[in-house]
Amino acid sequence: MTPFGKRQFNPPAESPDWINNATMNPTISEIETNCKFADFLNWEKLEDGRYYFSLFEPEPVVKCPPQELAFHRYWNWMMPVVEKIEALPEHPFHGKFGVYISSNSCTIQGTRLRTGGDNPNYAYFSEFHGDTKLEATWFACSSFLDWYKTISY
Repeated sequence: MTPFGKRQFNPPAESPDWINNATMNPTISEIETNCKFADFLNWEKLEDGRYYFSLFEPEPVVKCPPQELAFHRYWNWMMPVVEKIEALPEHPFHGKFGVYISSNSCTIQGTRLRTGGDNPNYAYFSEFHGDTKLEATWFACSSFLDWYKTISY
């Protein structure tokens, strides 16, 4: 245990079997979305298509093919995406972005949320519900990243 109560986990550097057992044949959509998250986290993509990263720094890095990315299965994969969304620079219209996870839903919204009136330019607000908190968060973050690449600073 770390001083903060989080478990230490030491994945093997070259053998992704610890991932294989959990991904349970992801769909094409899951693979594409998981690659979107890996790219958002600036994970290095090797010439053979595998991603090179470390989830538990300074632990050894893992070389993982796209079909074995597990953002849709594990919180320790998904939370770096949530944390990076919340750390994005402040947008002049939308403000900072907050990710709110509760029950089986996830809401992402700009901190300059405007309501009512005739203003069609509301700050970003999106809410997703899923069978689990992780599923809702995975969908909400995916939708947010699709939207985020369309805005400018």
